[in-house]
Amino acid sequence: MKHQLYMLAITLLLCTTLSAQSDLMIKKQTSGPFNVNSYLLYDMNTKEAVFIDAGSAIDSLSDIVEQAKLKLKYIFLTHAHQDHIIGLNALKKRYPKAKVCFSKEEFQDFRHYMSWDEIFDTASVDGWKKDTVIVKLMNFDYKMVKKPDIYLDNDQEYKIGNTILKVIKTPGHSRGSLTFSIANMIFPGDLIVYHATGDLDYFLCSKDEIVKSIRMLYKLFPDETIIHSGHGKSSTIGYEKTNNKNVSETKTMW
Repeated sequence: MKHQLYMLAITLLLCTTLSAQSDLMIKKQTSGPFNVNSYLLYDMNTKEAVFIDAGSAIDSLSDIVEQAKLKLKYIFLTHAHQDHIIGLNALKKRYPKAKVCFSKEEFQDFRHYMSWDEIFDTASVDGWKKDTVIVKLMNFDYKMVKKPDIYLDNDQEYKIGNTILKVIKTPGHSRGSLTFSIANMIFPGDLIVYHATGDLDYFLCSKDEIVKSIRMLYKLFPDETIIHSGHGKSSTIGYEKTNNKNVSETKTMW
């Protein structure tokens, strides 16, 4: 019962956030075999908009862009694993003026991601190979992705209307993983998901870096800060500090 009441509080907090930050709207689409969350953020007055992650062509979010006559400025990637980048080329084709933005480390690691059957743990790979949809996703052709328009780095700031989106380097899940902070929300990709962390058992993932990055976020943001992750439902800094099963504020449990 306590857990249900807490999640209701998170839901109400999210609604309050969108009302209080009245110029800024956020929409989510979940798609793909790994249920990736992609986000559309836009300013209702200026119509400026950004995407965060591209788990597919994210048609429902693109429909909003066109119906509301939004001006898509940026496509931000928290990281470049297959499930978060597979829709990028389709989005760039649809919105050629939007600037693609992700970290240099992710661009450098494309060559590793293409060898997915070697860098991920054997049990995961064996299971994925039994699913043709997942195999198609994992065989994403990184050679089709060009160098980003903007390499993202720590403390860079970008405007959506009158609201500032800030880039925070949070390595661990991958070498170039990023968290985006805006208003009283953060978008950490797969660094931290509800009650847990993203996948751990593959080449280039660092548990030590995950702990450092997550605890840095715990210190940087107040408890009421909403976490919109790359998978699963939303949470808050306060909830994860106490309840995250892998990295709480004081304990690490792998």
